[in-house]
Amino acid sequence: MSVNGVINFETSKVPNWFRLQLKNLNDTDPIPLEDAEEVVWSSTKFFVGTSVITLVFSVCSLVVFGKSYRHLEERDSIDSIYSSREAFGPSS
Repeated sequence: MSVNGVINFETSKVPNWFRLQLKNLNDTDPIPLEDAEEVVWSSTKFFVGTSVITLVFSVCSLVVFGKSYRHLEERDSIDSIYSSREAFGPSS
């Protein structure tokens, strides 16, 4: 037995309300376009929202931690200057 090209076994776990919806659909429009657009639009909104949040977090972390890394690099360069002076002994 088939409904709109979908095999409908009596032992399947497909809910009856879904089977009735398949029977009521037109063969030329198996998935209503409005429903498909809603799914695509909500997925797009989720993807764009997640991307924006990630971008904002990345920029904020770069600003916050960039200063810390710059400070560490400056300290390391100053430490290397002092250690190189100590390696050559006291200047006279």
